[in-house]
Amino acid sequence: VDSPYIALPLNGVKVPQGMVDTYDLSLYNPHSDVLHVKEIYTDQAFFHLRLFRNDESPNLHVGPADMWEVSPSQQKIIMQVEFKAVKTGVFSGRVVVVTDKDTIVIPVSIVAIGDGVHGSGQELDFGTLTFPEEHHTIPVSLMNAGPGAVEVVEVFSATTDPLLGIHFKHGLVLEGGTEEVIASATYLGTAQGSFSGKLLVMTNESTHTIELPYRARVVHGTFRYRSENATFEAKKGRTVRAELLLTNWFPVPVKLFSAGITDASFAVETFPHGYVLDTDAVSPPIHILFTANSSDLAFTAQLLISTNVTVLSIPLKVMHGRLHYQLPQPLGHRAVGAGGREVV
Repeated sequence: VDSPYIALPLNGVKVPQGMVDTYDLSLYNPHSDVLHVKEIYTDQAFFHLRLFRNDESPNLHVGPADMWEVSPSQQKIIMQVEFKAVKTGVFSGRVVVVTDKDTIVIPVSIVAIGDGVHGSGQELDFGTLTFPEEHHTIPVSLMNAGPGAVEVVEVFSATTDPLLGIHFKHGLVLEGGTEEVIASATYLGTAQGSFSGKLLVMTNESTHTIELPYRARVVHGTFRYRSENATFEAKKGRTVRAELLLTNWFPVPVKLFSAGITDASFAVETFPHGYVLDTDAVSPPIHILFTANSSDLAFTAQLLISTNVTVLSIPLKVMHGRLHYQLPQPLGHRAVGAGGREVV
């Protein structure tokens, strides 16, 4: 389910029997004001909640609390889930996060495994590729839950997929009780569509082939906008307000979740959270504020827009408005430097 809070479920994670593992839970604030987390709890006794500063919570039910505050357009770790694999099997439950805006339910499903070689349990997700030249590369890991070393013999695709590439570390040995990256997989954005398949891994001790499912989505498109509305002049102490209108050049409707900027000199003043932008349609205005702390700035920040398709990046250029040029050296003149530099 699409969530503006980017509260991703924790599904299919594998933990060897007898081991304890901890997982971070993060929350994104899509609102223009501070998001206050009031309460966090789980409905299962085999999940233990920990504060992120690593102080153990004495109870499964943590709250009420106003200590969790997530600033606008910020993603922040708010809690950790600890799980001990006492016995093998699938352990499912949920973590409920109560905020002053909404109540968010995060599904959790962890698999406690016995001896042997296992995949991570999570699907290899290449995400969404949005132009033909784009490619995404992700690591492929195996966990050896047994006591002895195991050699990885081969990694290959179960079916022919011309968009998938695999780089395999031949001769790799997994020691007992370890998890290691055994290969990298790359997906190309050449052809559009939704794709899925399986990577197969063979070891010198496997009685069966280890299956690692993968998926990828390729949707060619972008947001069009006027570049002059994303360009800012640096004047110390002055705040500039710009208005951006986005045109959807994707072949599918795009839902706008949230926006953030990679530099603290900028702020998103208004953003149409939850607005659905049809193909070729123009968005409501997005207003951006820029405050310069110097008149000598020249850099580019990124406006990151989270959508149901992918996270799109729009460069925000800051210029000081002055021309730099370099004078050539006179003939016969010897100098260590590269010449004079003038500022107009």
